[in-house]
Amino acid sequence: MSDNDKKTDVPNRLDGLVRRRVFFTMVKTPAGNVRAGNAYASEEAATEWLDFVSAAFGGRQAFVEPLDLESVDGRLSEETVSILDKRFNLDAV
Repeated sequence: MSDNDKKTDVPNRLDGLVRRRVFFTMVKTPAGNVRAGNAYASEEAATEWLDFVSAAFGGRQAFVEPLDLESVDGRLSEETVSILDKRFNLDAV
């Protein structure tokens, strides 16, 4: 993994765009993938919870899913808001 991959905040001062990668713990269920908990700042932090999440969901497979949040001048982009709503069942406030 290169140093650029490890960065979670990548500001672009020219247009106010900021990208930040967060990680969610997810569980595979018959109804589809379900988010379990809030976002974590690092993949390692999310991974530490996988055994607990799997046990809490009756031994179902748990995994970590990354998401790149994009914001412009402090407001999440429409694409990011849509992904949070549809894939992670989260309201962007």
